[in-house]
Amino acid sequence: MSEWLAVRGAVHQALALRGSRVALYDLRETMAGTQRPMPASFLAALKMVGDDSCVEPLAAAFARATDQEGWRRQIAQTVRQIVKRERLTKKHAVLRRALGRAPALESLLQ
Repeated sequence: MSEWLAVRGAVHQALALRGSRVALYDLRETMAGTQRPMPASFLAALKMVGDDSCVEPLAAAFARATDQEGWRRQIAQTVRQIVKRERLTKKHAVLRRALGRAPALESLLQ
């Protein structure tokens, strides 16, 4: 199974490098449901093409990763990149909902 995840992540990253958002749904749904750290290529793809719809699933993954500090830092970096690129502020509903889900994420976004 981990080999399949590695291949999926690599494909998502390759598509993102081309600016394609065709895999955004799969990236978003994978983050929403993951119970464990994913290959770094998933987050790399999200850093490149993720949009505001990805913030809440990332916050959910962050909230579930209570004992995985490295994974949480990587998720926070990804969220920070999306927030910056999409120019989201705390006034945006999606960011408010995400921070409600994972309050500890707020301090890592600064």
